[in-house]
Amino acid sequence: MVLIVLFLLFVVLPLAELALLLQIGQAIDWPATIGIVVLTGIVGSGLARWQGTKVLREIQTQLAAGKLPGRALFDGALILFAGAVLITPGVITDACGFLLLLPPFRGLMARVLSGWASKRVNVSLGGLGGLGGVAGFPGAPPEGHTHHPMGDDVIDVTPRYSGPVREAPEPAPPGLPYLDVTSKPVAPDAGD
Repeated sequence: MVLIVLFLLFVVLPLAELALLLQIGQAIDWPATIGIVVLTGIVGSGLARWQGTKVLREIQTQLAAGKLPGRALFDGALILFAGAVLITPGVITDACGFLLLLPPFRGLMARVLSGWASKRVNVSLGGLGGLGGVAGFPGAPPEGHTHHPMGDDVIDVTPRYSGPVREAPEPAPPGLPYLDVTSKPVAPDAGD
């Protein structure tokens, strides 16, 4: 699956971008096509900077209020990705970047990606200094949740592995030294 996604991103997408730019260049002249690519990069990076500054202020406000800025951090990551996509030349990537700069679309992406992540990771929040849960994400503990079996101020993340079952490695062949790395109690020296 990962190889398919990488193939699509690094082979198919650039070829589609090139074909689309060639079509636009034939429909209008080349200087106008290059101007469109440069203009979308400048406008997109300016919008990303403006929205990024806005989200940074929101993160600082939420931290000052004693809340975890989960959604704001996610918005910031999507805005950063949108800015990176917008400065790459191409029409498809620019369209995706401008979509990510729209708050309603970012909200949709936040719901989709948090649902995807919640199926793969268990997150348990401890006391966190009384900061409470991460609002806006599925599976978040209720506001004011401050107890964790391992104590306060603990974030316990356990990945869920859904791939094929892996077997234990083969034992060392006879004649080769065997290194035992299991923990065994050590008797104290008589000289202590």
